[in-house]
Amino acid sequence: MPWSFKLFEIAGTQVRAHLTFFVLLAVLGTWSYSQGGIDAAVERVVFVILLFGCVVLHEFGHAFAALRCGVRTPDITILPIGGLARLESMPEKPGEEAVVAIAGPIVNLIIAILLGAYLYLSFDMQTAVDFESVVASLPGQLLLANIALVVFNLVPAFPMDGGRLLRAFLTSQIGYVRATQIAATLGQGLAIAFAVLAIFAGPLLFLVAVFVFLAAANEKQAAAIRAFAARRTVRDVMITNLEPLSLDSNVGDALQLLSRSTQDIVPVLDHDQQLCGFVSRRDLERAFKRDGPARPISDMVEADIPSVASDAELKQAVDLLQNSEKHIVAITDRSRRFQGYIALQHVARLAAL
Repeated sequence: MPWSFKLFEIAGTQVRAHLTFFVLLAVLGTWSYSQGGIDAAVERVVFVILLFGCVVLHEFGHAFAALRCGVRTPDITILPIGGLARLESMPEKPGEEAVVAIAGPIVNLIIAILLGAYLYLSFDMQTAVDFESVVASLPGQLLLANIALVVFNLVPAFPMDGGRLLRAFLTSQIGYVRATQIAATLGQGLAIAFAVLAIFAGPLLFLVAVFVFLAAANEKQAAAIRAFAARRTVRDVMITNLEPLSLDSNVGDALQLLSRSTQDIVPVLDHDQQLCGFVSRRDLERAFKRDGPARPISDMVEADIPSVASDAELKQAVDLLQNSEKHIVAITDRSRRFQGYIALQHVARLAAL
């Protein structure tokens, strides 16, 4: 994800923090300092960091459950509104999806139980004063936060874990696509309710509403693409009407080609007609304005494009598209010669049709 930074890596899964998370820490710390001084600011920042530590453990619950089902998790990103685990693909079987979905809330439940046991052994629970001090303490706040995470994530609507549990339950009865549509529609309805409540609760809830609405819409689209990709090959949808450039071309050659074409990207091939990478129309126009037409194409090619054979299953290419930052998959023959490409936006448009 752009604007995210690697913090550490566990079992092949990178834990990354988005820049906006540090902005959140700065805003909360500044506000708390203005209300209660340095001690209040430190206490608030420490609480948020520990809370997001619980969120990361929640996401690792999903990741380890997915790994048991044969699905890797390349990275987990910490955002101001929570954590996002990027699985290579969702498990095919509804039962496996249910296991992956419930694993996260179970982690938070275990954390809450451990914190509850610690508080029970550490505080005198006989008086109301002591009880209030328990709730106000840092472990007490984390206990309540983890309980809230369990409850919130079990709401039966996308993108919460409860939505995935609902889909897993409904898939065997009405099919994957229809089950996804129901869970995603519930999620969008919940997002609208959050947006209304944000008028009274503040802008952070509105940001959560936007995230929930967009994530639910993405789930709908992903389900439609998955249904479309079933029983189709890459050859059925690949784009082939592209004019390529050779590796020794320059920006002027590329813009001359684009002046007689509507294509937005240009494949760059070596002398054996094998793909070196792509350059986009936007990058070429910027390079022309900055460096002129003589700049060589070779130093601006976007390489490391994933590729599949033209007779591969479309589902394989879609998985690459959804998990690659390139958003393009090149199509090659058995000799690795370039034949065409597919893009996620193009597949989504075909699925909608």
